[in-house]
Amino acid sequence: MLPKLHRLTKGSDFKRVYSTGRNANGRRLRLKLAPNGLKQVRVGVVVANSVSKHATKRNKVKRLIREAIRVQLAHIKPGMDIVISANNPSLTATFQDMQSELAWLLTRAKLRT
Repeated sequence: MLPKLHRLTKGSDFKRVYSTGRNANGRRLRLKLAPNGLKQVRVGVVVANSVSKHATKRNKVKRLIREAIRVQLAHIKPGMDIVISANNPSLTATFQDMQSELAWLLTRAKLRT
């Protein structure tokens, strides 16, 4: 589970990241990044109804993404808010697929330490 300190929960924070953030896109995941002025990274996960109409499938994708980001937290530069959105191919992805794509996207966005 993602520690509470590292969760993005307020709707206003999500809106700020979407409106002012920069993008990093992959096959399964899409990142939106914005500075937060804090000393930690905060992460929000979004899986839209367009990915699957079944809540259980969307929740499974969210759990995979949250675990993949939790493993990467120690390697991310502090002071950023990150919103991770899932694309359709994420439904069939394994944990290793999610983890490798997330690491690649973080490196591409120059967030890895």
